[in-house]
Amino acid sequence: NLDTGGWGLRSGGANRITVEANGRIGLGQANGDQNVQVLVANPSSLNFPFAIATTSGAWFYFDQSGNAFKPTGSTWAVNSDARLKTDIKDLTGSLDQLLRLHGVTFRFKDEARYTAGQQTGFIAQEVEKIFPSWVGDGPDGFKAITVKGFEALTVEALRELRAEKDAQIAALTTRAETAESRLAALEKQVAALTAALSAQR
Repeated sequence: NLDTGGWGLRSGGANRITVEANGRIGLGQANGDQNVQVLVANPSSLNFPFAIATTSGAWFYFDQSGNAFKPTGSTWAVNSDARLKTDIKDLTGSLDQLLRLHGVTFRFKDEARYTAGQQTGFIAQEVEKIFPSWVGDGPDGFKAITVKGFEALTVEALRELRAEKDAQIAALTTRAETAESRLAALEKQVAALTAALSAQR
């Protein structure tokens, strides 16, 4: 039994698995974090302190730096069946919205807790003004970004770019055709004047 109630499994003089009285689980150490239901210890001797096996033998790995790896590099699936959706509307102004985003490079103040070295990304407070659904508060009280629907926004932004370029090309084509028509008319006038001058000689 643990001092706080619940039970634990010890090995080598240390808690290996603990189940607190309130249901929180600790793997590798006791779980005293009120905001975490399952805590996995991160011993420095392990490159991957947490992994999930599948029936096919593939693994999902989570490393010490907070990176996640999945077999074959395949994508995460998202429910997208039309039968699950309602109030479907077309996206508009996607290009303008994306261009309002401000990419930056930065370093975390606490590199021991977060990723060390120069990073590339966004500032959550800036993103929240443009895409509020992308930003939420993490368990530590700091804002976090979850990019939602970026692929759809990118497709529609490209469509807007294509329509803009097609309109520009169409306008240039019209101007070129008009110029060709005027040039042809001028050539006819020059030919007529040349013929008239030749007839007078």
